[in-house]
Amino acid sequence: MTDPFEGTEPAVRDLFDSLLTRLKALGPFGTETKKTSVHLTRRAAFVGVHPKRRYLEINVVSSSPLDKSRGYKVEQISKNRFHNRMRIERVADLNSELMRDIASAYQLME
Repeated sequence: MTDPFEGTEPAVRDLFDSLLTRLKALGPFGTETKKTSVHLTRRAAFVGVHPKRRYLEINVVSSSPLDKSRGYKVEQISKNRFHNRMRIERVADLNSELMRDIASAYQLME
């Protein structure tokens, strides 16, 4: 299997590790490594992480669109599911609002 972090700058892997560390407070979850991404799963994926050369692109799953003013690009994938995509460039982007949105996605997969 291909490493989704291949070709990325070392800081991108560090961002991913910081994200995982923060998510441990939510409870147990799994990671599914794909060719170009990593899915964070509970019953199903609640966050998709797509490593890019200099940043992480994440998709947070929700039952309604999240606040676009916080940098989300929203895509409706089914009647009751949305992917809320945003760019994470630095550890400061892993702020309390984002972590609250991810916690909601985690609960959605209960």
